[in-house]
Amino acid sequence: MDSRTQTPIHAVCFCAFLSLLLGLISFAGPLAITAVFTMSVVCQYIGFVTPIIARFIGGSEFIHGPFNLGIMVGTIF
Repeated sequence: MDSRTQTPIHAVCFCAFLSLLLGLISFAGPLAITAVFTMSVVCQYIGFVTPIIARFIGGSEFIHGPFNLGIMVGTIF
């Protein structure tokens, strides 16, 4: 953490470097960049489903935050 800006500067630099490496893969050809895009979609689904699975496996009672839909949540889901 940077003491002046209170930001995780090392994590930001690492993500920027990783993005640069993934961008360089695009020069390897269309098959390589297609694999990267496919991997990103699969990782996105894993990232979305992980908290849902953790909620069901954990078994703890869900505590609502300051904003919730109340009774309308049944209508939407």
